[in-house]
Amino acid sequence: MWTIIAEGGFRMILCIPWIIKTMPGRKTDRLDAEWIANLNRHGMIPSSYVTTLPIIELRESTRAQKAMGHDVTKYKNRVHNILQRSNIKLTSYVSDILKAREESC
Repeated sequence: MWTIIAEGGFRMILCIPWIIKTMPGRKTDRLDAEWIANLNRHGMIPSSYVTTLPIIELRESTRAQKAMGHDVTKYKNRVHNILQRSNIKLTSYVSDILKAREESC
């Protein structure tokens, strides 16, 4: 969402919410928005670091790769559990059932 709005040429500031929350002021939504805009106009809200698009894409790729690794482990464990519940104890003969299958093909 940030990148879509930023492409429109808007000047945006990402700030840490707890910094604003600790400042004394009003607590209704409409008045809150006006109060935050007023704080921003006076330069009282420090901005946070926003990464560039290539870094964001790299982070998303890394997270997806990590999630796929967890999925592979999850499915391997499911296969081991199904075989053991069926009284097929291949784990005493083969350390990794799926790897042994890949090598035999």
